[in-house]
Amino acid sequence: PQSISADTFLKTDGSGNLSFASAGGTNSPRFRATMGSNQSMSDNVAAKIQFNTEDYDVGSCFDTSNYRFTVPSGEGGLYLINAQIQLKSYDDTYHIESFIKLYKNGSATYYSYDNFSGNYINGNMLYNTQVINLSASDYIEVYGQCNVTTNSPECKAGYSYFQGFKLIT
Repeated sequence: PQSISADTFLKTDGSGNLSFASAGGTNSPRFRATMGSNQSMSDNVAAKIQFNTEDYDVGSCFDTSNYRFTVPSGEGGLYLINAQIQLKSYDDTYHIESFIKLYKNGSATYYSYDNFSGNYINGNMLYNTQVINLSASDYIEVYGQCNVTTNSPECKAGYSYFQGFKLIT
């Protein structure tokens, strides 16, 4: 008989053959970054969000000086990437539309969008979650954009984050 230890499970090959296997692995590299302070933005211009504070960075994959996640050497694969930003305007201005954009290797690739159709609102929360196939040295950045009627919007630090991890496959 085979000895079974912790973190062992029974698996099938799909043809009815059973065997024991070791469980999982670790979702690494992984990171979570936040903003140290609110960020002023220009009206209706995409701006890289300044995630300059790390909550954690397993694998040294997040750079707080250029606000980006870069896939380390030998760590290509599927990644879950998630970002949230709060865009706010002041002086009773109207949001017309807002975007959160994930840029891959310098190009806008994945968007989330809100259009307010003239309804009064002076702030909103935007989310973008993607599973992305990334190769070593690929990088991901988060951009925000907000079109308002007057003044300039800002990205609120207390409600914004950028995180991701490699999926176990």
